[in-house]
Amino acid sequence: SAALTLLVGVRLGRVSRRALLQWGAVTMVACGLVFATTTVFVVLLVVGVIGTMNPTSGDVSVFSPVEQSLVPSTVADADRTAMFTRYVFTGTLAAAVGSLAAGLPEWVADRTDISDETALRWVFLAYAAAGVVVLVNERQWGRVFLATEVLQRLDQRP
Repeated sequence: SAALTLLVGVRLGRVSRRALLQWGAVTMVACGLVFATTTVFVVLLVVGVIGTMNPTSGDVSVFSPVEQSLVPSTVADADRTAMFTRYVFTGTLAAAVGSLAAGLPEWVADRTDISDETALRWVFLAYAAAGVVVLVNERQWGRVFLATEVLQRLDQRP
């Protein structure tokens, strides 16, 4: 997560935000699938350093700076503070729900025939599925981002 965020911030400033979000979503899917299917430590270490998975409720993922850079360009100046408030509130609420759900795999394993390991693998598969949802959602919103970028370029012309 940290390596990917650093790479985006330092080297990929010229890449469109839409492409960065798509790349992040694909990385999210790959990261979830690798964590769900392997137990090889070196592979898990590499994917953990490069991937998008974050072990804390704080958001340090590649998505955060890209999303935050999009907020000002998608709303009028007068609505910017309200939009950032909704953005932060939604992210905090999602982190809280994620923290509450952290015990769910163990709870399911205790009450069913599913092992703890299998229950945790399902969490990583759910993470990969969330990456697919992000990718599909971003493709739908991509037209909005593209239109916003075009309008900004038109506003910057002399």
